[in-house]
Amino acid sequence: MLPEKDAAVYVDQQPEQSLIGLIHRKVFRPSLIQAGVVIFDQGLTSVTTFLVGILLARGCTKGEFGLYVLGNTILLFGHGFHRAIIGVPFTVLSPKYNDDSYSRYLGSSIVFQLGYCFISLTTLILVSLYFYYYTHSNLAAVFAMLSFAMFGQYLRDFIRFVLLARLNVFKCAILGSSINLIVLISLYAIYSTGKLTVVLAFGVIAAGSILPSILFLLFLYKKAKVNTAFLKGHFLKNWKLGKWIVASNIAFMFSSQIFPWLLVFFWGKEYVAELGVCQGATRILAPLTLGLSSILLPKMSRISSNTRLRMLTIKIITILSLFAIFGLIAVVFAGEWFVSAIYSNKYSGLKILIIMCFCNYLIGMLSMPINSALYSIKRTDVAFKSLVISSVIALSLGLFLTWEMAAIGVCIGMFISSVAATSYKLAVLFKMLRLK
Repeated sequence: MLPEKDAAVYVDQQPEQSLIGLIHRKVFRPSLIQAGVVIFDQGLTSVTTFLVGILLARGCTKGEFGLYVLGNTILLFGHGFHRAIIGVPFTVLSPKYNDDSYSRYLGSSIVFQLGYCFISLTTLILVSLYFYYYTHSNLAAVFAMLSFAMFGQYLRDFIRFVLLARLNVFKCAILGSSINLIVLISLYAIYSTGKLTVVLAFGVIAAGSILPSILFLLFLYKKAKVNTAFLKGHFLKNWKLGKWIVASNIAFMFSSQIFPWLLVFFWGKEYVAELGVCQGATRILAPLTLGLSSILLPKMSRISSNTRLRMLTIKIITILSLFAIFGLIAVVFAGEWFVSAIYSNKYSGLKILIIMCFCNYLIGMLSMPINSALYSIKRTDVAFKSLVISSVIALSLGLFLTWEMAAIGVCIGMFISSVAATSYKLAVLFKMLRLK
């Protein structure tokens, strides 16, 4: 038994020790550390993308930068298919496999990934050859470099899916940091010489993505078991889960990514460049939202309680809404100055366009936890149905507004279609979670 004096000291100090321990446990919880690392990794990627856009906008003409924006829509479209048939199924299904089954599934996924990269590369090379032989334009070189950039980025994204599915966030951060630093330093060096072009930019992105990704892929391959007998079964499981995401990606193309192409058709590449810089500048919260998106799906896939899933979704939407309010205030008062300061005076006088682009981004940001929740309960068909609604609005009202109002019309059409799609997804999600 403790002496009376020592016991008093012990009792007095106990609350302080408990408080310190509580703070330590709350701040340094593994889940918070993992989320912080993912947000840092995604933040660095977003900053790199943002800075690459600045370098190209300042170093190239509006027409050339418009080509870069159009090239990114192709990358994004292909990324949607890649995420649907490989990334999301791996994230959702792989935690359910034991060690031996996981190794076989990983081996099959690597085969799918290499096949997808080969198809993407070959498709764009054929497009490049068409422009080379039949139009003799610089689009041949643009598509050639874009094909390799696509190969590298999809390989990088696959490795990130695999690592995050097992919550190996530190390895994921190492991969992302190495690629981003290589790309950013190389492009800045070229920009400093005054010789930066869209072709060189896609070439640097390709080289910077492919080399580190191959090293990580070799590391993953050691843990994989490729068994051809399981390829068909694994692909069918992926397809069963991802088919609605594939359909959603097609619908997303018509509801959102088609607008830059309509803009270049009706008004020209210069208008696409103005839309591109405004969309790039208004992604102030991109590191936070994309980082949360990367960690939310693996986390939500492990939640078995509908009540907990509903409460987490509401909590994330509330937090993001608060960030959105402050961001919108900042854009209203300083958005125009910000764009002209970082992208040069070529892009001055775009205040209304900047505000509209940011409002569109906010809707997409708020739909992120809703999409993750739907994917986690394997209801990817809801996202597809919402995008069908969005596509109908975009191809009717959005088409007319783009024709009449150029980039402002694009933003209005995208905003209306996005609000309709997000409202539908949220209503269906909460109805399903209450019924189950």
